[in-house]
Amino acid sequence: MIKNGFVSSASIISNAPKFRYALSSLPKDKRSCIGVHLNLTDHSPLTKNKDLKPLLNAEGHFCQNIKTKTIYLNKDTQSAIFQEWSAQIERVLKYNRQISHIDSHEHVHTFPSLFVVLKKLQIKYGIRRIRTCRNIYPISTQEMRVLSKTKKLFWHYALKMFPPVKITDGFTDFLTFYDRAKIDSTLIRYNTVELMTHPGNKNYKKENDLLKTNWRDDMPFETTLINFNQL
Repeated sequence: MIKNGFVSSASIISNAPKFRYALSSLPKDKRSCIGVHLNLTDHSPLTKNKDLKPLLNAEGHFCQNIKTKTIYLNKDTQSAIFQEWSAQIERVLKYNRQISHIDSHEHVHTFPSLFVVLKKLQIKYGIRRIRTCRNIYPISTQEMRVLSKTKKLFWHYALKMFPPVKITDGFTDFLTFYDRAKIDSTLIRYNTVELMTHPGNKNYKKENDLLKTNWRDDMPFETTLINFNQL
């Protein structure tokens, strides 16, 4: 998808079984903008820290059924997560690939309890571009409550400023943006929007088929495709 110009940035799960194959398939020129998809909910951790135990199942793998939001993360667990995420970043750096940005599997980096860990990671590795939280929803979705919207705005601002990073104004999935943009001209207020896609995933056939079309011609406003390095 990147080679054909359909996708401008990609992120990679460095503790996944096919990590090296996935990394080798990404071009090493300016078309390839690679981020690290921080992970706490799938596959085995790269580190063997006992304080990760609350996040692991009986086999020692990150457990999808364990929701980090509902677990009390004490200082030891937060430190273990910092070490694990550092290892996930360093595995990409080991292969001499420049890291353009940070995002995460199942959006765990947006959990308030991990904000300090995320910021420590940003400072340690000098990564200045991070995915924001989802703030564009389908038209059919009930409007967010004022409290939820306020929390998201606060997190977005804190992420951007302390210390500074470059983030997009909006974030949503590709199909939601495509469907909503055709009937909602207010989306033009976002100068930049990250559109999340899942190229090659059979569960996202409609999304993948649309990606290969001239979908931008259907937009009621002018669009330009950029990558994270261009923020």
